[in-house]
Amino acid sequence: MKSLGRVIIGIDIQGQSWTDQIEYHTVDIAQRQWLHDLSIIDRIDTIYHLAAMANPVIADERPLSTLDINVIGTANLCDLLRLKPNVKMLIVGTSEEYKTKPGDEIVYSGETYFGFFSKEALSQQVGIRGAEKQAYCPTHDEMQRAGSYIFENQAPLWPDDPEVHPSPSLAMPANALRMIDRVETYVPDGGTEGLGFIRGGKEVNPDEWFFKAHFYQDPVCPGSLGIESFLQLVKFIALDRWRHFSDSHRFELIIDKPHHWIYRGQVTPENKKIEVEAVVTKIVDTPVPTIYANGFLKVDGLYIYQMENFGFRLVPI
Repeated sequence: MKSLGRVIIGIDIQGQSWTDQIEYHTVDIAQRQWLHDLSIIDRIDTIYHLAAMANPVIADERPLSTLDINVIGTANLCDLLRLKPNVKMLIVGTSEEYKTKPGDEIVYSGETYFGFFSKEALSQQVGIRGAEKQAYCPTHDEMQRAGSYIFENQAPLWPDDPEVHPSPSLAMPANALRMIDRVETYVPDGGTEGLGFIRGGKEVNPDEWFFKAHFYQDPVCPGSLGIESFLQLVKFIALDRWRHFSDSHRFELIIDKPHHWIYRGQVTPENKKIEVEAVVTKIVDTPVPTIYANGFLKVDGLYIYQMENFGFRLVPI
């Protein structure tokens, strides 16, 4: 939006941002007074409503405040539309709202199951029970011939970095979104099916942008970025196998086959190291290069994510 010359105004009860690309104002949307603040209201033509109390611990501790933010706050924004009928509003949600339907075709649908965890439970997370027995352990022979790789810094180095390093259409993400620092173990013919095993690592930096960008008073690594780190390992294997397609094809996430994942823990600024593992379960070379994998994510040695049957196709650009 900035590249289109738009001014982005953020209103938030904290009144602060991890980026200087947004003009922030300290506003409690549950209060109606701000609806008459012409320094904000007269400049708005589109509203992207992202506000909600999404942290279940805080919601349990402050139920009335949660209702104020989620219900009264949304109602106040709707009242703004009455005052300025030419303003458009997009309400952004999460959880069950994965289903998108352009025309009559369902692009992606999902089912999500959540549990409530107290602060005490989160501070003593036990991870995925039995994961140590399910995770693949490379053989001695595989470890002897395993390769490794350290990624070089490539711009953009952070989300607001204006510099962009040129790259082919098939490439690993630049620093701003790359969720692994290095490949520690790569065996192209390893794993349960002999199709590939890979393990990557990332040192936890408490100043990472995504901690600040997560929900209010909940500075953890978003679960989607944990999945992203696993997918990046799968991309690394695909790039190694089909590097001759680097300028002619792009990655397409496979969404027409069932896949699922489990979260049983969080990555917090206090953690030290993230490890991600992927085992390739299926490869198709022709007519469409395709790869599927299962995997796990660990934080400080504790298995907290499990991913099954995720895959990519390589499609012509």
